[in-house]
Amino acid sequence: MKTIILVGAGSTLSDAGSASKKNKPPLDGGFFFSCKKSNDSEFAEIQKYLIKNYDINPILPEYDSLERIMAIIYADINNPTIKNSAIEAFRGIIRLFNRRIAKTTNPIAITNRSNLFRIIAKKLKEGISPCDIDIITFNQDLHIEKTLEKLQQTKKYSVLGTLFSFPECYRIHDAHARLSKPTGKTPTFTVTATGTRGIGVYKLHGSLNWFSTHTSSNVPKGAILSRSKKFKITSRLAIPVRMRFNAGKRQVYAFPLIIPPVNHKAAIIHDDLHPLWQEAESKLNNADEIIVFGYSCPATDFESANMLRRATNSGVNPKSFVVIDPSPNTFRRYVDVTCLNHLSFFRDCDAYIAKG
Repeated sequence: MKTIILVGAGSTLSDAGSASKKNKPPLDGGFFFSCKKSNDSEFAEIQKYLIKNYDINPILPEYDSLERIMAIIYADINNPTIKNSAIEAFRGIIRLFNRRIAKTTNPIAITNRSNLFRIIAKKLKEGISPCDIDIITFNQDLHIEKTLEKLQQTKKYSVLGTLFSFPECYRIHDAHARLSKPTGKTPTFTVTATGTRGIGVYKLHGSLNWFSTHTSSNVPKGAILSRSKKFKITSRLAIPVRMRFNAGKRQVYAFPLIIPPVNHKAAIIHDDLHPLWQEAESKLNNADEIIVFGYSCPATDFESANMLRRATNSGVNPKSFVVIDPSPNTFRRYVDVTCLNHLSFFRDCDAYIAKG
């Protein structure tokens, strides 16, 4: 029974508990208002850029969309008249995005009542082998990794086999060779032996703990968008909002390897991530069961929507396609995207867990 769990931001949000709005993981709408409330340092420079060039204040409801503002600034970085300030703003908005995710998701603690934990545990109880479960996500936070580590630490599940293999879980070539070495008493994930498989985690839009290194904090456009730059993986459990460290006698600055929410992401996806997309699509093609948890498949995510269309139009449809999301609109989106004859819908994780 090959099971794919397609995870979106709603999964992390569902475990954020009673955190205030400004401390909840970011969504597209309301992103800049929460940044303003949290006094995030990069927000002011982005606001200044937008007001100066477009008379747009991003905290106003009609403009407060991360994807919309990101697209405006991204389009400007090739404009010769304003490209220098646009590159500075683009660098700032990626750092702001990184900051918001790190600040709001680092504190989330995983328990056996966490929703993704319960979904995976349900499949294990049903007799699905860990090697037959894969997670595909467009999230950049470490919520999934923390969930798998918690499952690995839970005896009644760990006896079923290896669940979490860090960093092999990412299915990245030479993942162990890319590992950095946090100093001091920094809490880290347990690193497993090379070749240990466990549950696969395909992070198609990058991850907060994947990073490139630079000699200056003012990372140039070419380095930000380079599809061939070398990147490392840190085993830190919590990601600093600004990570820098000493390499010999010089200070090195880290920049997160994340795919920003812009149109036509394929043009900026790192070369080493393309095999992950191909393998993820193959996994979807051959899945017996697909569970979507908290991912709305936005209309502007053309690459992911097209991947799902191809996978469910391959002639080998999954026996089960489940959507867990509070919004019926999300279910209707998958009805349109997949063209499957039968899909199941659950408004929340409790309803899905209760299903026989």
